[in-house]
Amino acid sequence: MSKTIVLVATLDTKGDLVQYIKERIEKQNFNTIVIDPGVMNTPLIKADITREEVAKRGGKELSELVEAAKMGADRSKATEIMIKGVTDITRELYETGKLDGILSIGGSTGQAIGTAAMETLPVGVPKLMVFGMGGKDITRMPAVSDVLGLNRVTERILSNAAGAIVGMVDMEMPERKSRPLIGLTSYGVTTPCVLHTKTLLDENGYESIAFSVRAQVLEEMIMQGTVDALIDITPAGIYESWYDLPLAQPNRMESAGLMGIPQIIVPGSLDFINFGRMNIPAEFMDRISHKHGPHVTLVKTTKEEVFKAGTELANRANRSKGPVAFVIPLNGFSASDIPPYYDREIDLAFGEAVKKTANNNIQVIEVDAQINEKKFANNLFEAIIDLLKSN
Repeated sequence: MSKTIVLVATLDTKGDLVQYIKERIEKQNFNTIVIDPGVMNTPLIKADITREEVAKRGGKELSELVEAAKMGADRSKATEIMIKGVTDITRELYETGKLDGILSIGGSTGQAIGTAAMETLPVGVPKLMVFGMGGKDITRMPAVSDVLGLNRVTERILSNAAGAIVGMVDMEMPERKSRPLIGLTSYGVTTPCVLHTKTLLDENGYESIAFSVRAQVLEEMIMQGTVDALIDITPAGIYESWYDLPLAQPNRMESAGLMGIPQIIVPGSLDFINFGRMNIPAEFMDRISHKHGPHVTLVKTTKEEVFKAGTELANRANRSKGPVAFVIPLNGFSASDIPPYYDREIDLAFGEAVKKTANNNIQVIEVDAQINEKKFANNLFEAIIDLLKSN
């Protein structure tokens, strides 16, 4: 009898990835069960256990969560409901013999949901979390106990490890045509923009690769000549470097300028500072804050901070050896940049700083749209095509 691997991912943003891995797993004669804990947008593929079912198991109707999100509720509230639903369903699947292993794919929120589902399962059940938070592709498998001597627990863990490495080595990659590769940077709050842009690139003969939060590996790939152009939608880590926060990246994405590849710079997510798991320091307590997920707190930036960020990025663009353009949304820098969080006067400071600082050969395109509208992605696509043609 074939064994079953459960796949957990938000299908509105990760559906294409889940479909790919589902097909690869089923080709090896395993069964799959797909669980969708997404909330807001339309799933890209059909789930075996739908988001409506997950929400109901978590104690709410999905429509309630969607309506609350539209009214500006913290994203963490919906995440908590979906975590409860997924963990209950996962435990039930295991207890009824319908789960032999589990794999999840996601960013910060997807990782919180996926790992919560895995935590409900006993030691020894194969669990794999694929997360988009940067770093090399090193698969880490905790041994649970210290790695000293064999016993019934360590033998199960080591058997899983042996099976994992043999499976990875033995899995053949399908052949595909080589196309120009465009790097993208993403956060959960700019994911719709990234997906719209990716769709346009895919439909017009390009490939794209997106990196979230920390982009060191993208930097390496640019320096190695793997990436042909960059759309820096989410230049995260700038503010965090000023305040010595965990996600600080004072010199992020300088490789594009050094290599002279075409690049677009967007102020995605520059409407907030990400304090991650840290408690908000006293000097920030009077600002508007937003709970993005179980371990992510976002604090509203000031006009002075946004202006300074624009100046820093313009100075970086001035040093670039290749063509650069700024594309700036005038109606919000992220999914969180909506009333009462949105402040147009603060956001406009970014464009003011760029136009004051950037060299004359650097184009500044202002778009009357919110960053996650398709209209804005259309402008990004047109801008990168123009730079590629001019390079």
